[in-house]
Amino acid sequence: MTGTQIRTFAAGYALGAIGLVGGATLLAAPQTKSTSLTPVTLERTLKQMGYEVTEVTPGYYELKTSSTNMLVYVVANVSKSGRSIWLTVNLGELTEADQKDPAKLLSLLKRNTELQPTHFFVTAKNNLRLGIPVENENLAAADLRKAIEDLRDDVYATRDLWIPKPVAKKNTEEVRLSNP
Repeated sequence: MTGTQIRTFAAGYALGAIGLVGGATLLAAPQTKSTSLTPVTLERTLKQMGYEVTEVTPGYYELKTSSTNMLVYVVANVSKSGRSIWLTVNLGELTEADQKDPAKLLSLLKRNTELQPTHFFVTAKNNLRLGIPVENENLAAADLRKAIEDLRDDVYATRDLWIPKPVAKKNTEEVRLSNP
């Protein structure tokens, strides 16, 4: 072996030994168990947070939240995979005219880029929704509340895109789930 080969071999051997020791340390480190909300614990958590909760269908919970000028009904549910809590708001049915209006549809898509991860989507029944997925692993109540409040604020901030004109409802606009 030449001097260069010996140094390369020694360096590789040292790195391999460090990797084995480091790997053993990582494997031996105690693993903390993560917790995720289930539909039952989601309902309980929302109630403990002070929300008035109504189960609209099994596993889907509606709660009322308000800002200065708007009442917003948010629906919360655990995703099928269990990895996310979905928070959604039904903004009403897209009329046939809305569905054929490229400028309106494009404005919704463009606003999605500003709202991310909150986004507009349309259901199979042509209901326009605004929703956000929230990571479920080790979700703190404060983080869930912030996501609910952010969604509520996004509903209010985007009202020009989805409220039919004119709006007159005693200075309070109300958004309510019609069908989950």
